[in-house]
This record gives sequence, structure tokens and C-alpha cells, in this order.
Amino acid sequence: MTMRERLEVRLDARRRHALERLASERGVAASEVVRQLIDEAEMSASAQRRRAAFDRLLATDVVAAPDLDELKRDLESMHDQPDLPGL
Repeated sequence: MTMRERLEVRLDARRRHALERLASERGVAASEVVRQLIDEAEMSASAQRRRAAFDRLLATDVVAAPDLDELKRDLESMHDQPDLPGL
């Protein structure tokens, strides 16, 4: 992937040393660690959004579907009723 955007980030000494340590541990440049951390944060946020949506779905009240034969009888009985006057 070609990197076309440049970003300047100012870090305090603690964060700079942490970044350098991570780069050394991963065997990559500090800029690659930053890219990886952004990707990891993005995936984590996406997973959190999916989990929240799943939790909302689980919390919804689900009405059991009616028995198909019962539904068919109900629809047939509605179909057999005469039209209402004036409609």
C-alpha cells in the first residue's frame, strides 16, 4: 500500500518510548505501529457497534409467529367477508 498522507503527531516522552518499544517488539517502524494501532482500534470500535446492535436486538420483544394453518384460516375468513358499505 502506498502511503500518500503525512501526519505529524506530538508525543510526550512516555508515549514516544512506548511507541519505540512496540515498534521494536513487532519488528516494524514506529509509523507502521501507529497504522496497526489505528486498524486495531477501528476493528474494535466496529465490533463494539455490532455487539451493541446485537444486544439491542436481543432486548426487543419478539412476538411468536402464529401457526400457519391458523393464519391461513384467519386470512381466508377475512377474504370471505362482504365489503363494508360505503367503501
